[in-house]
Amino acid sequence: MNSRDKRSQEDAAFLNNLTSFLSDEHRSLEDIKQSLREQGIDPDSALQEFRNTLAEHAPTWREKASRERQRANETLSYDRTQPARSREEIVTEIREVADGMRSLGAPIVAGAYHRNFEEATEDDLETLLNDLKVQWDLMQRKQEHGDE
Repeated sequence: MNSRDKRSQEDAAFLNNLTSFLSDEHRSLEDIKQSLREQGIDPDSALQEFRNTLAEHAPTWREKASRERQRANETLSYDRTQPARSREEIVTEIREVADGMRSLGAPIVAGAYHRNFEEATEDDLETLLNDLKVQWDLMQRKQEHGDE
């Protein structure tokens, strides 16, 4: 048995003991808190640390959705003060992102892309580029999670 297996067994035994301890019908919540205090553990802070650990390592669907929303917002709220790029640089990057999305099997339907960017302003192109980046990022994450 390697150390990882041993650690897994110890963790499983701990969780079994914890479940038994918490599910004892004869113990009230106040009894459990008092028992923890007697052992020098602040039950409120211990519970908060436990919740934080669960949220980080075993997030609920709501926590996952919240994280994805935050990532998307960070991606969408790009810094408008960045140095101006030439129209050609923006178009080149749009094409690179679009090619990357196609490699993942996504159709590219953006109107400005099909008009060869002729009618789009630089701001429109930047917006298009950022929208495509968000879509590509979401596709990559979905593909990564689908492979697990």
